[in-house]
Amino acid sequence: MRDIPERTRISKAELFVTDMMFDMIADLSDDAYYRETDAEGLIAGLFYRDVLGVYGVASGLIPDMSGIHEAIGWFRTSPDGTSMSQRDIARHVGLFGRDKAFAIMVDNVASSFAIYAVEDGIPRKVQAAVLEG
Repeated sequence: MRDIPERTRISKAELFVTDMMFDMIADLSDDAYYRETDAEGLIAGLFYRDVLGVYGVASGLIPDMSGIHEAIGWFRTSPDGTSMSQRDIARHVGLFGRDKAFAIMVDNVASSFAIYAVEDGIPRKVQAAVLEG
């Protein structure tokens, strides 16, 4: 289990990301779409704890799966929708076990996304706050 420092958040969101990070994910998603493949990578960042629980602050992307020790989550792009499949859930649990982590599922055809946490093998949608810059 990670040592998670206390820090009060200004929103009930569980994940804070920058618009630039979503732009990077969108670029990777577009590239995967045109290559007729999927893309995935890790979300770098830190966890904090406050009276509402544990939340994450994303600091960027790790485009391959080798930086798991710096990751607070992962993303995948696919034309198959934004729901987490059993394969996605297994991937998430394989990467993070029972630790807190986020999954951003991107549908690169519909240009939509959803963010999840997986608890006891069950995906739960979470709120995110998107920050400029």
